[in-house]
Amino acid sequence: MLGSRDMPEIVERLARSIGAPLKRLGREYTYTHEHSTWHFRGARWDLPGLPAPGLKGEAQYANAATAIAAVEEIAPRRTIPPTAIAQGIEKTQLAARFQVIAPAQPSAPTWILDVSHNPAAARVLAQNLRDTAGGGRTLAVVGILADKDAEGVAAELRGCVDAWWCVSTEGERGRNAADLAQMVGRQVTVPVEAADSPSAGCAAALADATPSDRIVVFGSFHTVGPALDWLEAHDFLPSAALPEYTAAPRATYV
Repeated sequence: MLGSRDMPEIVERLARSIGAPLKRLGREYTYTHEHSTWHFRGARWDLPGLPAPGLKGEAQYANAATAIAAVEEIAPRRTIPPTAIAQGIEKTQLAARFQVIAPAQPSAPTWILDVSHNPAAARVLAQNLRDTAGGGRTLAVVGILADKDAEGVAAELRGCVDAWWCVSTEGERGRNAADLAQMVGRQVTVPVEAADSPSAGCAAALADATPSDRIVVFGSFHTVGPALDWLEAHDFLPSAALPEYTAAPRATYV
């Protein structure tokens, strides 16, 4: 199963050598957009009118199609109604995947958490930021591990961020905030500052923010995790509601 249109030749060769069936995006299964909905076509299923994925970004359509293609393989052994497929796509949420936290108080900014840690993921984050831009500024709190392409990440977000706070990440793969600030500063022309930790970066960005601004925290789980702890400690996180798994599907898809 490959959710990319570019399968490395070695993957296909190895799959064939062990007799594993191939399911490749654009060949054994595919998808197309249809205005506000989209259409999955696979080996067994043809599902038009699917709702947009709950996760943000164009890449999530390919991810959702790949998930459906995988579930399609279960179908001969288990009945899976189309309404369940549609509901799963629409309701899926993942923490720190362009997770938007609405202001807890009228005077607070919006927070966005995203674990994007390489240029490809940063490109998706940049597009999501452009698609959801409002009237305020975008402030970034970023921590990127030493074995990642920090300059490539910053280059992808050039023009999407109005000020940066670069933070240190811990562990053997951690990167010093001052070093990261230098790397980011080579790629952008807006203010770049260093902070000792994700919590310090969040506090500094919040002190500079207005209610119309948004603060995006990204670069690694090593950055977003401590930021979540900081947000919770300062009562910026909404009360978590238990998901209702037994409710009847609301989708009208047939």
